[in-house]
Amino acid sequence: MSQKAPQTDRPLIPLSFIAEYAYCPRSTYYLLTDAPRVRDENTYIQDGRAAHRVVDKPYTRHRNALRVQSSLRIYSRQYGISGVVDVVEFYPHNVIVPVEFKRGKKRTNPAHRQQLALQALCLREMFSSSHLTYGEIFFTGDRQRKRYTLGDDEQKEAIVLADAVYKRLQKDLLDPHDFPQHRDARCDGCCFRDLCYL
Repeated sequence: MSQKAPQTDRPLIPLSFIAEYAYCPRSTYYLLTDAPRVRDENTYIQDGRAAHRVVDKPYTRHRNALRVQSSLRIYSRQYGISGVVDVVEFYPHNVIVPVEFKRGKKRTNPAHRQQLALQALCLREMFSSSHLTYGEIFFTGDRQRKRYTLGDDEQKEAIVLADAVYKRLQKDLLDPHDFPQHRDARCDGCCFRDLCYL
C-alpha cells in the first residue's frame, strides 16, 4: 500500500454520509439540514431497509476456516471516518473481504465501489491488513455478488472524497450551492426529489 496519511484528531464523519455525497452532493445537504423529516419514504427506501434486515443485528458465524461477522462497526482515525459494514468475511492468512447488501438485481454502480473503498480504509487500519484487495456487493434481488477491486487507486480516491466532505463541513453556514445537484436518472428514485426540484 502507498504511504499513510498523518494521524488526525478531526471528528469522525459517518461513512454512509460520505458515500451519499459521492452519489449526490445535494442529498447530503438535505440530510444536514434535517430534511429527512419531510422526505418521501418511497419504495426504494423501503426495499433498501428490507434488504438490510438480515444483517441489521450483529452476529458472528464460522464455516470451516471462514469467519463471517455482520454489522461490524469500523473506523479510521487517520482519515476521520466511521461506520458499519453489513458483513465482513475473514479468511485464513489475514484476508478480509467487506460485503455490502443492496436491493435489486446485480448491476454496476461507481458509488458502490466508493463505499467499499471507504470501508477498506477503515478495515486496513483496524486489522493492519494488506490482504484486502477487493470488496463485494451482494444483491438481494437475484442473490448475486459483484466484485470491486480495492487497490491503490481506489484508496486514493476514497481519501480525496473523505477530505472533500470534511472541508465542506467546516463552514459555519451551509450553502446549497456547495452541494451541487445531479439532474439525471439518479433523481428518479430519490427521496428528496420533490424538495430538490422546488
